[in-house]
This record gives sequence, structure tokens and C-alpha cells, in this order.
Amino acid sequence: FSEYFDLDIDARFYLCVCINCLHADALRERIGVDNYYKNIIGIENRIRECFSSCRMLRCLYRLDQIVLVVGDDAACAQDFSTACSEKIEALLDEISLDDTVAGIGLPITKFSELYRSFETAKSALEFRFFFSNEHIFNYQDMPKAHGHIRFFMEDKSEALIQAISKNAKQQVRDLIRSYCKACAQQHMDKASLYLAVYDMGGNVIRFLNELGIVSGLGVKTAPGLDEFQTQD
Repeated sequence: FSEYFDLDIDARFYLCVCINCLHADALRERIGVDNYYKNIIGIENRIRECFSSCRMLRCLYRLDQIVLVVGDDAACAQDFSTACSEKIEALLDEISLDDTVAGIGLPITKFSELYRSFETAKSALEFRFFFSNEHIFNYQDMPKAHGHIRFFMEDKSEALIQAISKNAKQQVRDLIRSYCKACAQQHMDKASLYLAVYDMGGNVIRFLNELGIVSGLGVKTAPGLDEFQTQD
């Protein structure tokens, strides 16, 4: 099948990149459908220029998402991932579509396992909810303990929500103090700490919004969190 589809399945590494336009419907309405798809075609042409040095590139379309399949003979997986990330960064700096983000999946060595890279590229995009100012999310750079953090914080979020619903102010204070201590015991790095704070804050705010107690709130980390330092 590789010859029929003109696929190069002998490259050393492959990875997938998912490029999403977050507000595609609003953009189509604002600039018109014709102009929107003209921009998409222009983006594809620019993508091909950016990745012209790679052995293989395929552009696929899924609704308002462009999926890139890239193959090349880099010295190592990290070099390949970094090179793709730099190309995507240059691309997003140039294109004219607003609110465009990209998720970069894990490099794989077998073309038959390309689905793994695609799934990790989609997972990388989930981190935009935690780092809203970023536009490129490389799965290799994401905290490896993300799933563990979500599980670790889930029951703690529920307890905090119950205390808030009872208006038990002292219990809320005690729970927050205990969570701070628990985070320290988990030896989280800064990125993981960000995720823990955003995850818990998001759960609480979603609960309050559903009850109509508050609306239009977002999660904002403490000013000093950016200066928080951890040791490897």
C-alpha cells in the first residue's frame, strides 16, 4: 500500500502534529467561507515549504484541524522533535489565522505505530487549558506525571467542593493547607505544580458556575508561582 499512496515508510522517525483553529466558526463568519479556505490552502503551501527538507510530509484535514505526518532521518528522536517544533513555531508566527495552536506528538520509529504519535499530539493540545498563553505543545515537554496528578487531585477537589457548598470556611482553609503540604510531599516540579493548581481551581470554578453562584471566573495562579524554583 505504501507505493500506491506514495508513502515513505523507511524513515528513521515519524511524528504527527495537530494544528487547530480554536474559533474556526467565528472566523469563517467574520472573513467569509471563501477567504477562510483560501487561508487554509495558503497555510498548507507554507507547511510544505517549512518541511521541504524532511523525507516525508502528508497534510490531512479533520474538520477544523490540520494533521501533519512527518518522517525524517534525524540523529535521535529528541533532535527530530525539536526540529519539528521549531518549524511549527516559525509557521504559526507567519500564518494569518487567529487563535491557532499546535500539538506535537511523540516520535515513533515504526510507521505502523503512527497512531501513537497522533494520540499523543491530541493529548498535548489538552495542556492549552493549563498554559493558555502558549501556542505550541510538545508532548515530550509535558510533565510525565500528568495522569498521576489528575488522579491525585481528583478526590481532593471533591472534598474542597463539598466544604465550599457547606460554606465551611475554616474547613476550606484547612483543606487548602493540607493540599499544599501534600503537593510538597509529592516532590512536584514547577510544571506539575501549575497543573495541580489549575486542575483543582478549574474543578471548583466549574462547580460554582454550574450552581450559578458565580459566573465568568477563570483560574489565575498566585503571582509568585512563576518564580517558584525546583531542583532536578
